[in-house]
Amino acid sequence: MSRRCAICGKKSMVAVTRVKLRGQYNPTSKKRKYPNLQWVRFDDGQRIKACAKCIKTMTKVKKVRNRKPAAGKKAVPEKAVKTKPTVKKKATLPKKKTAAKKQRAVA
Repeated sequence: MSRRCAICGKKSMVAVTRVKLRGQYNPTSKKRKYPNLQWVRFDDGQRIKACAKCIKTMTKVKKVRNRKPAAGKKAVPEKAVKTKPTVKKKATLPKKKTAAKKQRAVA
């Protein structure tokens, strides 16, 4: 079984500690850090390995779905699943040439 979260894809990383002594960094060993993976069982009986952060988020979403709506308010729809926000890239314009660059290009 891989050491990777099945939900978010979090995996191991290499952490390097830096020890400074008399203005110089001493050579130190690298240490591999692993995510806090736990076995999770879904309602349909499926078992996966998920990191603790994803498990915590899943319980929050589950509580919101099961909560009764307040008087006069609508219930939360079933498709209200938390997703990662998408970042839209801004269109960049080409840079304008300055007068000095134009003269160099002509010469």
